[in-house]
Amino acid sequence: MGIAYENQHVGLRDDPPDRPGGLRLRLVAFGFLGMGPVTIAVDSYGPVTDNAQSVYELSTIEQIPA
Repeated sequence: MGIAYENQHVGLRDDPPDRPGGLRLRLVAFGFLGMGPVTIAVDSYGPVTDNAQSVYELSTIEQIPA
């Protein structure tokens, strides 16, 4: 994000003429916003898998020979 912000004065051919570099900054921001739901989903699913592993281990504890 910082690199895109610092280099926004260096325009590309696809940028609008009134705001050189603006497209680049918007693409970076869109990428960050797009990763938000993925991060939330992965962080939310972690405890579910931890609990599933614990339930599995507790369900097989009676089968372990003493």
